[in-house]
Amino acid sequence: MQEIRCRCCGRLLAKAKYLELEIKCSRCKTINFLKVVEPHLQAPMSATKIEVQHGQQNPAKTAR
Repeated sequence: MQEIRCRCCGRLLAKAKYLELEIKCSRCKTINFLKVVEPHLQAPMSATKIEVQHGQQNPAKTAR
């Protein structure tokens, strides 16, 4: 999670994961707009998984 602080007074507004966020500071009443430029995306499980069908050898184990 990432700390989200007011750009004007520095007050902690939230701890969150977000793509876009609009939040009003209760101390100074500034409306803060935040947007992730490049979201961190995880690779799908199928991209890292090696599937072996019945009768085949696992290529990672046979290569030495």
